[in-house]
Amino acid sequence: MSPVLALRWLRGEALLLADRLDPDPRHCPYLTPGLRPSPAPVAGCADRLRAWAGDTVGLRTTRAGLKDGRAVSVVFEDEDCAYTLSAWPEHPHQARQTAA
Repeated sequence: MSPVLALRWLRGEALLLADRLDPDPRHCPYLTPGLRPSPAPVAGCADRLRAWAGDTVGLRTTRAGLKDGRAVSVVFEDEDCAYTLSAWPEHPHQARQTAA
């Protein structure tokens, strides 16, 4: 419906995917202190997804692209696959044709 809502959805999907790939130990009550990450962990796909979702400057740029009518696609590669999050504006005349 709007660039802000689309970006909120993309960010939420990135965080959901990150938690499914590798639960964030800072927010998982069932992990014991011995299972917490080391101070300098190697960045995995889940970490890159969380970093993207928390990058306010990058998200502003993404929102501006959506607002200007450009499609947005972000790819996060893992060891054996890649995850793509995409959003694109739907032009009003296309929405009417699709709904009919």
